[in-house]
Amino acid sequence: MIKKKNILFVTPGKNTPSSIYRVQQFVPYFRNKGYSCIIKHAKPNVYWHFKYEGKNKILKYLIKLVNEKFRLPFILKLFNRLLLLPYIFYCNIIFFQRPIIKDTLSFIENFVHLINKNIIFDFDDAIFLNNEKTISNIIGDSKEVIVGNKYLANFVYSYKKNENVHIIPTCVDINKIEPKKNYKEKKKL
Repeated sequence: MIKKKNILFVTPGKNTPSSIYRVQQFVPYFRNKGYSCIIKHAKPNVYWHFKYEGKNKILKYLIKLVNEKFRLPFILKLFNRLLLLPYIFYCNIIFFQRPIIKDTLSFIENFVHLINKNIIFDFDDAIFLNNEKTISNIIGDSKEVIVGNKYLANFVYSYKKNENVHIIPTCVDINKIEPKKNYKEKKKL
């Protein structure tokens, strides 16, 4: 009996460009090849934080306090990501599209690696510039690394000296994603 392959895709958010163009558009392909695909998007998305654009200085201070001191957005994201842990026992392949939680240590990814060695790590821009230690840890724990260009591949090679680094530029399937029909070209000066 052939065991069905299960892939867990962990993305930074449902509507983030990297999730749409580097994960979601390829899921139907994997399903057609017989894979069971589970997509878990960050909730709230990786870029989310409380915002306030008004003039009330007290409210601005309170929002800043919640975001920076109490780190409530981080706590919400961490809790959401901890809910993923049961899937690591069920899935054959874990696909991390960027780090699980932006700007933090890679302890969740490290824990996943202890249980499931079949980790694929994907990133398409220089996310390591502000967080090299986290990114290098995830690269070291990954069986395969997918990057968007040669510059990123060279960074990965400095931590992972093997053939399991793949360059796949971000692409758009123009049969599925069309430009807006009411798009007007701006006049050039």
